[in-house]
Amino acid sequence: MSADTYPTWRFEGRVVVVTGAGSGIGAACARRFAEAGATVGAVDLDRAAVDALAREDARIHPYTANVGEPGAMDAVIASVVEQFGQLDILVNNAGIFRTAPFVETTDETWAESIATNLTGVFYASRAAARVMLARGQGGRIVNVSSQHAAVSEPNGSA
Repeated sequence: MSADTYPTWRFEGRVVVVTGAGSGIGAACARRFAEAGATVGAVDLDRAAVDALAREDARIHPYTANVGEPGAMDAVIASVVEQFGQLDILVNNAGIFRTAPFVETTDETWAESIATNLTGVFYASRAAARVMLARGQGGRIVNVSSQHAAVSEPNGSA
């Protein structure tokens, strides 16, 4: 699908942070925001993936963080604001899906899933909201979810 297939939304002068930007939906979001003129902070655990993404467009800037780690997104958001002067949009896209039978799901797998899929959204949103509120011009926080938020699947309890 070409860029001209999409509506002509423009984001010049906007700064966007996308978590889970190393692949899939997150990478697609980062690319599309950049194509629309935004400066994009692309966040992922996989530094090589966000570095490769950043080489595609000078408006995309790579950041490495574990969204579920306390302080990690505070540091990323602070770095983005220091470098670009503002934050207008946060896209919470980072997520993991681990499969195992329910009775074999380890405590570590459960904790990793909760840290990434829930706590990470809280940490990133809190950090972004603090900056957006302090600036006094509002902003947008977009939370991406999976069908697994509403529909179960065998071996997908975590």
